[in-house]
Amino acid sequence: MPLYRYKCSRCGEEFVRLIRAQDKEEIRCDKCGSSDLERLISKFSIGRGKTGKNSSSRVSSCSTCSARNCSSCGR
Repeated sequence: MPLYRYKCSRCGEEFVRLIRAQDKEEIRCDKCGSSDLERLISKFSIGRGKTGKNSSSRVSSCSTCSARNCSSCGR
């Protein structure tokens, strides 16, 4: 079940909502009740697994978007 971040276009409130497949009700702002919302891109984490003590593999972050292994810049 994914978590989605939203920003209300009316009052600017940002909030996170758990969305399930069976949920059919319209999402509304927690602060003002507006349904005029913008879905934001959420940050996420991907596990890399265990590495040995002497492992020299490092993953650098994208300088543009701060993501690891960014597909847009190739880092």
